[in-house]
Amino acid sequence: MLRIYFDDVDLGSQFSQHIQDSFHTYYANAPETVTCVFRRQRKQSSVVIIHYAEEAKEQVTSLLASILKNQTLKHFEKHWLIEVLRSRFFYQDEVEIEQIVRMARQMLFGDYPDLFDKERRDEWHGFIYDQFLHFLRSMVDFSYDSFIYFRLKQKEDYLIPILETAIDEYKLEQSYQTMIETCRDFIANHPPKISSVHLVLKNELTLYDDQGSELDGMMLLSMTDDRVNFDEGLPFSERVISPLVSIAPNYVYVHAHREQEEIMQTLFTIFQERIRIVSQEKLGVFERS
Repeated sequence: MLRIYFDDVDLGSQFSQHIQDSFHTYYANAPETVTCVFRRQRKQSSVVIIHYAEEAKEQVTSLLASILKNQTLKHFEKHWLIEVLRSRFFYQDEVEIEQIVRMARQMLFGDYPDLFDKERRDEWHGFIYDQFLHFLRSMVDFSYDSFIYFRLKQKEDYLIPILETAIDEYKLEQSYQTMIETCRDFIANHPPKISSVHLVLKNELTLYDDQGSELDGMMLLSMTDDRVNFDEGLPFSERVISPLVSIAPNYVYVHAHREQEEIMQTLFTIFQERIRIVSQEKLGVFERS
């Protein structure tokens, strides 16, 4: 028999229900193997009592460790991330905290595999699971709240790298949004230097005016406004945002190729209704070999 005590009766009830549901599913063909009973205690505390056949102890404790790990992450992971963000990174602004924590949790859910790989996520989940499994194997009675407070103190070692990555990504996103807003404002408040521009996105980024004449590097450099020179660090052949925004055309005709989706998205975000897409079949005089 195993007893798990909860200081919060509602939390104990929720955990008990998940434990019962999981045992019912896992031992559907042998329900007598394990039973789970929930009891209220005095002062709003509760206890979950688990009876199991002795020969099934290892299997039951392994399953129970997995259930407790999943439910603990569900109930406390967000709180822990906020706690570490405040105490170790000194964030206080609620909006910033919410956005960084959302990014961190999305990474943990696997939404950003390029930023946070599955192996690192598994290490974090494995740490929680191993702590529960070790405790369940050695104890017959334990306090869930004491376990969370004392046994999981190492959680910061796993959460800090997650938050560091989330903070970096958040700052990049903020810089991107600032760039977008600055570009939109510039376009809205400056007359066009050229009424319409054709942008060919192929092996190189090439701009043409509305007469079909190529805008070479020196011309683009002379027209680029320092206030929107966001891609200054790129080779000039790869710069497109700053020259286009500086020209502030009424229309941007984009001769697009599929591999340029990322820059296309940025152009749409900045120029919005000014963008016109030209199909590959109509590249015509602007197509370069």
